[in-house]
Amino acid sequence: PLGKGLSLVKKGDSAPAKGRERLFLHVNCPDAGKVYLAVYRASGPKEYAFQEAYPAPEGFFRDGEASGPAVEGFRLTGRAKCPWCGAERRFFCSNCRKVYCSQGKPSFYCPGCEKTYKCGSASVLAFTPSQG
Repeated sequence: PLGKGLSLVKKGDSAPAKGRERLFLHVNCPDAGKVYLAVYRASGPKEYAFQEAYPAPEGFFRDGEASGPAVEGFRLTGRAKCPWCGAERRFFCSNCRKVYCSQGKPSFYCPGCEKTYKCGSASVLAFTPSQG
């Protein structure tokens, strides 16, 4: 159910080697109340190109599971289309440290913080990705 080339590593299984060849972002869809996994492939020293989006099964992610090392100053390219609502933009909340799909409006209500933020654009981001 996770898509070609992806498999779930369960507790007790040996995890695959960590590397920077792929970046996995756990993205929340506020419209649908569901999550998806956005997969990016390294395309340069600090650049990742969108590869594919996978709808995540119910209960697949839990808060606090972003366990990968912090990635500083990276750039995402391509459009990660949400499989639930079709949005092609993401909102990175620096306060609650979560990622949401966004329709690209001038402001965004963050369900995690319960606050409205003015949206801007950023070409270089710093974020803690989920371990993949």
